Amino acid sequence: MSELPAAAFSPTQPARLEFLRNRALPGVELVDVLNTSQGWQCFATAYELVVPFTWVADLAAGRQRFVVDAERAYCAKPGELFFTTGIHTPGDASVLCIPEDVVNEFVRDRPGSLVGEELLASGIPNSPMLRDRVRALGKLLREGGESLSCQWELFQLLESLVTDRSVSPSIRELPRLRVEDAVTAARVRDWLDARPAGRVDLYALAEETGRSRYQVLRSFKRRYGLPPHTYHLCVRIAESQRLLAGGQSPAQVAIATGFVDQSHFSKHFKRLVGVTPAQYARSPGAAKSRSVFKLLPQSFAG
Repeated sequence: MSELPAAAFSPTQPARLEFLRNRALPGVELVDVLNTSQGWQCFATAYELVVPFTWVADLAAGRQRFVVDAERAYCAKPGELFFTTGIHTPGDASVLCIPEDVVNEFVRDRPGSLVGEELLASGIPNSPMLRDRVRALGKLLREGGESLSCQWELFQLLESLVTDRSVSPSIRELPRLRVEDAVTAARVRDWLDARPAGRVDLYALAEETGRSRYQVLRSFKRRYGLPPHTYHLCVRIAESQRLLAGGQSPAQVAIATGFVDQSHFSKHFKRLVGVTPAQYARSPGAAKSRSVFKLLPQSFAG
């Protein structure tokens, strides 16, 4: 299979986002990010495979720092936060969201295979085969391909991850986090995850963890790379995408996720996801999608 060409970045053309799904692949979503110089902040609810075509960037995930480019892809695990710390080359990339149960089934049925977390380890070779498989899957999803064709292409893509693991990204670990900071950050994250429609209150977080307000803020930022209120907004948008994909209206979702009104919800949703709630809900196969992807302006990190 020969690699399909990627378009060069054009500063005069707007960036574009496409959310591609098919009812034959419940929970699978391919996000094509085209002609972008924008940074990302993402909260993974599935395995989320970042495959650059012409886009080159520095990524951070937890305490790790590394580069993704034409040689190195990256996969976030469910529940993981990752974001860009710098853009070297604007351009195109794709993010493939694959539910845990799909990965586990693939691994279980493949004798001698790696376990799920090893198959989709952080460092993945960005081989021409992988890029071609992603492009081919995107073409099928975009054109409403037949169920068996879509399922076969996803299987082929997962197979390519097993057969080509010759390159790993250079990963730099930050200094080890103090135990008390790690415990505080984890408790804050659990508190926020349990309240996708609730208001974030720093006093409540301090009371929950038994630490001062500023210790809470510092611990969380050191552990996850962004402040609690930004993370919580990611959680709320993730929940809103799930509800929209399940068939609820933007007005219903705005109420369910704690926004003061639909206008406020739509403004944040478009700023974070890149399209309006209504546009996202109309994406092909939305009623069967369970995966979530967030693309945030890098300046939003504070």
